[in-house]
Amino acid sequence: MKKKIRVTIGGEIKDLLKKNGISAYRMCQDLEIDPSYVSRVLRNRIGPSYEMIKRMLDYLGYEMRFVKSKKKGGGKR
Repeated sequence: MKKKIRVTIGGEIKDLLKKNGISAYRMCQDLEIDPSYVSRVLRNRIGPSYEMIKRMLDYLGYEMRFVKSKKKGGGKR
């Protein structure tokens, strides 16, 4: 049985901050974002908007891409 891997945007951003040696507080100051908001995002208490994700990823030097799956079916379930 394969183990499911759960990926969260908050966890990914937290990992990128750590990888780049940037504190969440510094990012909040530089982007003029409320630190309590970012704290809730990083702890996966709330889901950020696409625009906020993009701002944070741009700041960290990353981008988000949507890639078509190789699975057949066109997305219908």
